[in-house]
Parts: sequence; structure tokens; C-alpha cells
Amino acid sequence: MWTTKLVQDYIEQVYNVPYSLRQVRNILHCMGFTCVKPRPRHRKASKKAQEEFKISFKDNIEEYVKNGFKVFFLDEATFPVKPYITYGWFQKGIKPVVKYLHRKKEKHRVLAALSKDHFFYQFTEENFNSDVFEKFLSSLIEKFGKVVIVMDQARYHTSYQMQTFYEQHEKHLHVVYFPSYSPELNPTEQVWRKVKRWLALILWTNKEELKDQLICAFESDLAMVPIYEYLLP
Repeated sequence: MWTTKLVQDYIEQVYNVPYSLRQVRNILHCMGFTCVKPRPRHRKASKKAQEEFKISFKDNIEEYVKNGFKVFFLDEATFPVKPYITYGWFQKGIKPVVKYLHRKKEKHRVLAALSKDHFFYQFTEENFNSDVFEKFLSSLIEKFGKVVIVMDQARYHTSYQMQTFYEQHEKHLHVVYFPSYSPELNPTEQVWRKVKRWLALILWTNKEELKDQLICAFESDLAMVPIYEYLLP
């Protein structure tokens, strides 16, 4: 992958012409290039399965939506108690430092369900497992009634315990899985990215303060990201 600095070095080595980084960027723009960050994609992800999912998803849930089911996209995230660093403006010569206080391996674990107009979440001190996930789904059903949940195929989503739970609640719950190794299809991933960028701009120093800031973020417009067109019923 070419960076501006690598292109600058290449031009100077091959053509013996020194350019500033700004000049190199201007040249690349004039040649039709743009600087973008590649999206990660798991090596085992199936492009065919992803495209088939996009085409068939609306048809698969259409009947449920007509019957009053609300569609949620589920995911879990872990927020370690550590600095979330980003670039910022400081006076020249200053080496900025972000201070924080935590014990080893401190973190917050969050389960979330995103719809086009709601962001429902819960914190847990336990590792993600079927018991934790079942409690979360019970709360989701209790609050919203009939729901379609769309999620990845994590073990605690597909366990025997959860399959039994799905069958017991089939009048209020319909389960759809994203294709394997396809986190980029889940819009809830956008929420985690936005919140982590936001945490880099906010002052907090310990686990309790981090949780306060996470709640502020989840209760704000940060959590309401656009739902991809192919997921809208």
C-alpha cells in the first residue's frame, strides 16, 4: 500500500526530483488518485454469500415486519480502560500526555441492539456467554414486544441453550444471521467506531468515568447511525 511518504521517496530515488509531501498529494490528485483507508475483510468471508444476503434479506423479514415485528441489529463490544488516542492541535515543542488510572485488564462489556430509531444497550461484568445473551434478549423482548434480531454467528448466539430460547419465544422473536466473517454488514459496528473516536476527545481517567462517558455516548445521536439501504424493510 502506497503512502504519500513512500511515493515521495520513490519519485526522488527513481527520478532524482525532490517534492514536498503537499506537492506529491497534489500530483496524485491530478492523476485521479484519492487517499482512502482500506476496509478490513476477513480472508474467509464469502463475497457471494454477502451479496445473496443483501438481495434476500428484505424478502425474508417482510412478513414479520407486516405483523408488527421491529428489526434490530445486534452486536457486542468491549471497551478497555485505556486511552483512546487521536490527533489534535498542540503548540510546537510540546509532547502531550493523556493520563489515566486503571488496574490490569479493566474493561466494560456492552451488548447492543440497533434499529432505525432505537439504540438499546446493557452493560455486563461477565464475559459474553449464552446466559448473558439470553438475559439481554429477554429485556429486549420485554421492552419492544415482537422483534427480528439480526446478528453474527458467535457461539453464544448459536448455542443449544439459545436455540431452545428462540423456539420458546418464536411468537415474539425471529432470528436472522449475517453471513460468516461479515462484520462490515452490521451497522452496529459503526456505533462502536464512532464512540471510540469520541472517547479520544473526552476527558476521563478511570473505569467509572469511562462508563459515564459511554452512557452519554449511547444516549446521544452518536449511537443513531444510518441503517444500510439493503437492511431497511
